[in-house]
Amino acid sequence: MKKIFVSILATVLFSNCSNSQNISIFEEYDFNSGNYKLYGIVTKMDGTGFVENVGDFVIEDTVTLNKIKQDWKLCPTDKARPHNYMYSIRLAENDSNVFYFDINLDYEYLTCKKGGFEFPADLLNKYENSVVKISGKNVIKIYLDANNQIFINDTLIDITNFRSKIKKNLNIHSEGVEYPEKHFENIPYFGVIQKNKCAMIKLGNSRKTLYRFYIQIQEELNQAIHELRDEFCMERFGIVFADCSQEVQTSVKKIYPFTISETVSEE
Repeated sequence: MKKIFVSILATVLFSNCSNSQNISIFEEYDFNSGNYKLYGIVTKMDGTGFVENVGDFVIEDTVTLNKIKQDWKLCPTDKARPHNYMYSIRLAENDSNVFYFDINLDYEYLTCKKGGFEFPADLLNKYENSVVKISGKNVIKIYLDANNQIFINDTLIDITNFRSKIKKNLNIHSEGVEYPEKHFENIPYFGVIQKNKCAMIKLGNSRKTLYRFYIQIQEELNQAIHELRDEFCMERFGIVFADCSQEVQTSVKKIYPFTISETVSEE
């Protein structure tokens, strides 16, 4: 009953925001270019609703993205921020995260670089059947604990083996039930090629993880993806990624994207 009341109250507050006050958070992005993907990464399981039914997801078709662009015109709010969020949302253009924000569906609140906004849960719930769920094997979970130990998919890994393990997980030639699903995609300059259907990295850490250790792991991840791109380009052209044309680099990034989300646990 309490949740229903809160939902009704949030809807009333949202409706009191005039159209002139609403802000379109995706206004500057041209989704018709086909270069964008919207990732939803679960940061807190609440056991019900959209989070439970969908989990991690990606939206990449331009029709749905443009509908969201039109729908998500939000009303700014100065109400207190919630203590946690269910989703971390990342908008990626080719290889780069260009915009990100966090959503609490119970509190109906969105926070981003543009400020805090009312976010009625139905703005996301209505797309439950339009998103593509990211299966567990397509998510590489990395966790750095309070003792600065590294876990990849719950397995303890030594720092000396970390980069090679990540490269093996991301390599488009890796086959097996433990690796991301593969599919065929038509990539400019390369034609139809087998690649990972989705390979998303979820990097989490304890609040007690040493900052310098966290930065070291970030650098190892960057090096892993750069090496995979270099190896691919050497195999195809006999030159490293940086020496390829801008157009070829864009295509290689489609084959080896770097999609990552970062969260901090309460540990």
